[in-house]
Amino acid sequence: MAQILYLRQKGYKLLLESPLTVLLELEKLVALCPTQTRRSEESVQLQQFSTPLPLAYLVAKAGFIKADDLVVA
Repeated sequence: MAQILYLRQKGYKLLLESPLTVLLELEKLVALCPTQTRRSEESVQLQQFSTPLPLAYLVAKAGFIKADDLVVA
């Protein structure tokens, strides 16, 4: 939740930077957070696993997602 709140406040400005700068900043942010090694039985059964923030950014960048694209999460 902390990552989402941080990115809601600072994310747009960060995304105006070069992709390498964005990736490095996201990696720094993730390093500050606890790892997600503990999973509930329900999340395991439903195959609900969080995508690491830097990986999600790279996937979105590689997909050339535009404002008028429909994205299913």
